[in-house]
Amino acid sequence: MPGAPRFTQKPSIQQTPAGDLLMECNLESEPDPTITWQHSGNVLPPGGRVVQTLTPLGENLFKATLVIKEPNANDGGAYKCTAKNQLGESNANINLNFAGAGGDENKSKNPTFVGKPRIIPKDGGALIVMECKVKSPTVPTAKWMKDGTPLTMGGLYHAIFSDLGDQTYLCQLEIRGPSASDAGQYRCNIKNDHGETNANLALNFEEPDPNERIEKRRRSPSASPRPPSRGSRPSSPKKSARSREGTPKKSTKNREGSPSKKVRSRTSTPMRDDEEGASPSKPSSRRSSKAEKMEVDSATTKRKSSTGLAPADAEEKKLRKRSPTPKAASPAPAAVDPTAKAPVVIESERMQSGKSGSSLTLEVKWSCHRSTRVEWYKDGSLISSSSSQYSQTFDGTYSRLNIRRLESSTTGSYKCHAKSEYGENNTTIQVSMEESERGT
Repeated sequence: MPGAPRFTQKPSIQQTPAGDLLMECNLESEPDPTITWQHSGNVLPPGGRVVQTLTPLGENLFKATLVIKEPNANDGGAYKCTAKNQLGESNANINLNFAGAGGDENKSKNPTFVGKPRIIPKDGGALIVMECKVKSPTVPTAKWMKDGTPLTMGGLYHAIFSDLGDQTYLCQLEIRGPSASDAGQYRCNIKNDHGETNANLALNFEEPDPNERIEKRRRSPSASPRPPSRGSRPSSPKKSARSREGTPKKSTKNREGSPSKKVRSRTSTPMRDDEEGASPSKPSSRRSSKAEKMEVDSATTKRKSSTGLAPADAEEKKLRKRSPTPKAASPAPAAVDPTAKAPVVIESERMQSGKSGSSLTLEVKWSCHRSTRVEWYKDGSLISSSSSQYSQTFDGTYSRLNIRRLESSTTGSYKCHAKSEYGENNTTIQVSMEESERGT
C-alpha cells in the first residue's frame, strides 16, 4: 500500500573489518524514497571519506547505509537519516560517541567503548586475553566471533563478563593453550536494548627463524667450557710437580755421589712454585676464593666430586672447610612465590538467604596464584558470564557472584570453582529464600 517511508528496525552502527564505521537503516516505502544524511544538523554530502548507498531489498523494502572511512573524534555526534517520498517523510537518529573525546556520551543509550580493545598475552603465551570495556545504561550482552563465525565457549575459548559499576562493563575472551591456527580476525559484538557496537581485534603469531633455533641449540650447553678449566687450575700444578719429582730421582741413580739433600732441594722448589701459583698469600687467597664462589659455585662443586683427589696439604683443607658455597650463594628459596600452589579457600559462607525480589551477593575469598580463573555453577550447570540473571567479578582474591533478583528459580546450590596452573579447588554455598509470612 502506498504511503510515507517508515523505518522497520532500529538503526545500527558497527565497525567494518577495515576499521570503517557503518551505519544502517532498514525502511519501507512506496513509492521509492530519497535519502538525506545529516551530521550535527548539517547536511552530509557523499564523497571523500563519506559513502552513501540505498539498496532495494524487494517488496518496497530498502536499506540505507552510511560509511565513514578512517573515523576520528571529529566524526562523533548526532546523525540523522531522512527518508522522503511524495507522500511524506520519516527520520532515524543515530548517536556516535568516542570515549574520552568529551562528547555527550551520557546522552546516548547505545553501548560505547571506553578506551581501546586490547590483546594481552599471559603465562608466557599459554593464555591470551582479549578485552573490551564498554559503558551502557542497561546491561549489555557480548558475543565473540572469529573470521565472521560465532565462537562456541568451553574448552579453548572462555568468555568472561564483569560488571565494574558506574554502568561500565568488561567483556573478555580467554584463549587457553593457543596455537598458530587460532590466528585471525576476532570481533566482539556488544548489544543492549537500544543498539549495538563492535570491536575488531587481529591476532597474529610470529614463527621464529629456523636459523635462530640452530644458533640457540649451539649456544645452549653453557657448561661446556667449564670442564677444561677444571683440570687447568688446581690439578695441573700437582701433575707437573710429580713429573718434576720423578726427574731428580732418575738423576740420583746416574749421580751416585751426589748428596740426597740436593735432590730434596730440587724437588721442593717446584712444589713451592706450584703452591705460590695457586695461593700467593693467605689473605689474597681468601678474597679470590670468595669472588670465585659467587660466580662458579656449581662448577667448583662438580670439580670436587669429579677429581676424587685427596687434599694435598693443610692449606687446601682449610679452604674447603671455609667455603660454604651451596648455602651462602643460594638465595633462590627467598624468591619462591608463596601463591604457587593450588587455590585455597580463605573465607566463604556455607549458607545465604534473602527476601524474594531482592539482590544477593555470594562472596568467596581465595589465596591463589595469578593464573587462577574462577567459574560459578548453579546446581551443576555453568553460569554464563553474559547471563542477565547474574553478574560476576574476580579481582585475584575475592570472587563475587551477584544474583540480580532472588526468586525460586535462582535458589539452590552454587559452586565457586577456582583453577590455576598448580591445581584447582571449589566451595559450595546454599542459597535459600526467606519466607515472607510466618506460620502461626
